[in-house]
Amino acid sequence: MARPKATVRDAEEAAEAAKALAELMRGEERALRLLRVSTAPDPGTSRRAGPRRSGLPLEGLSLHEAARRVLEHCGWPMHVRDLGVRIKSGGWRHPRSANPRPDQIQYQLAARLPRHPEIFKKFGPNTFGLAEWGDSPPRTERPKPRLGIFSSSGPFEHLEGDELMEAYFEDESNQWS
Repeated sequence: MARPKATVRDAEEAAEAAKALAELMRGEERALRLLRVSTAPDPGTSRRAGPRRSGLPLEGLSLHEAARRVLEHCGWPMHVRDLGVRIKSGGWRHPRSANPRPDQIQYQLAARLPRHPEIFKKFGPNTFGLAEWGDSPPRTERPKPRLGIFSSSGPFEHLEGDELMEAYFEDESNQWS
C-alpha cells in the first residue's frame, strides 16, 4: 500500500489490502467486545475484572484459605514472599485495598498463618507448609525450571567445584588483555 499506484493492478491490490485490513479490524473489535462481556465485573463491585494469570482461582477467598490452596497445589513449603506472589497471581484481592503492595501481603501471611496451627506448619523462618504433611511434604524438592537459564554446554560442563574454577581461570580466553 505504501508504494505509488501506477497501474490498474496496483490500485486493485491496494483496494483488496484495504478490505482485508478493515475485516481484520472488525474482527478485533468483535473479539474485544466479547472479552469485555465475559470478564465484566459483578454489578456490586467497583473493581475491574481482568484475565487470571494463574490456573488456580483464588478470587473471593480468605487469605489463609488462598494460602492453603496454593500450598496444596504446589506440594512443598513456601516462604511468604513466594506464597504472596502466587496468591496475588491467582486473582486474590484484599477486601479493603484494590492493589496491595507485595510486602503488605507478606506481612499479613506471616501474621495470620501461625494463627491456624491446625492448617499450617512452620518449616522455617516465614516458611509455611500444610500441617497434614507432618515433617515431610509430598514433594521433597521443587520442580526444575522449564528453561535452562543457568545450563551450559561449554568446555567446562563436566567439571565441578575447585576443578571448575581452576579450569576456568587457566583458560586463555578468560584472561585479562
